[in-house]
Amino acid sequence: MPHAPVEFFRRSLFVLIALLASASPSTAAATEPVTLAWHAPQPGHSLAAAESISRLIHFSANAILISFIASRGYPMTILEDRSQTIAPQAGTACVVVKEDDARRFGGDHPQDTTVKKRSAQKAVLPDPGGRFGLLPPLTAEDPPRTPPASPSSQASLPCPAHDDPPVNAAAQFFSDPGDAALAEFPARQLAPGDSWTFSRPARVDRELASGIMTYTDRVDRIEERGAHRIAIIAVNGTGRMDVVKELQDKGFKTATLALSGTAEFDCSDGIPLEQHYTSRVEWGTRILGAHIGLIVDETYGAKPWTIHQP
Repeated sequence: MPHAPVEFFRRSLFVLIALLASASPSTAAATEPVTLAWHAPQPGHSLAAAESISRLIHFSANAILISFIASRGYPMTILEDRSQTIAPQAGTACVVVKEDDARRFGGDHPQDTTVKKRSAQKAVLPDPGGRFGLLPPLTAEDPPRTPPASPSSQASLPCPAHDDPPVNAAAQFFSDPGDAALAEFPARQLAPGDSWTFSRPARVDRELASGIMTYTDRVDRIEERGAHRIAIIAVNGTGRMDVVKELQDKGFKTATLALSGTAEFDCSDGIPLEQHYTSRVEWGTRILGAHIGLIVDETYGAKPWTIHQP
């Protein structure tokens, strides 16, 4: 009996040591550096991605001007849903990116109930090191829609070389600032707290404005989910945006767009998971001495990418 407390203490110590030993690998894994790299789909596989975007376009001005502007249909909410399929192109090293886009008015009193749809497709040569994103800028067409590509038509798409210049200036611009938030990774391993910076051209609400966005992405933490290592990335971006010429002629000046949010990237599969960003930009002008601000508030949400295989 006198040895019972000693035996109890010894067993408790063994249990504590076992718990600490089992916890240590996950703790180490959470601080061990990761490599962020995009993985192109393997032959016979494909990737699926989707984003939902809500934009509120409204004005700031005195009460009289606001009542006048409101009578012309503002503020307005624009909802956009997009989906992409990424698959290897037969007979080449490229992948074919196909995008479908649906855009409509939202809010309590939409101006129109029409859903405008368009599609686009493009052959992309993936970066061998996986540094650059698999969703390139896409120039989608308005209705009538481009029919979905068949395997034979995929093979006919031009497959560019890595150093090929863009076809034109419009081909360089991402459709939305949120699209480019993970467009580039550094060629080094990253630990929690590490960050990198890059720039991309982007548009605001398709044709309202455009400019160069500069993003600073930071690995906030690394999580273990089963056999997968997931990087949680804090995203911040700023860009100087110019509205279209018609609004520039009315005095609207270049303005700063600010974007922030969080993204998840599956380092094991080489694909993004959830992404959530918000952004805001306000252009201003003066008409007859009165200030008018044109504001776009946006919420951007992307679903986790999925891998489809036979």
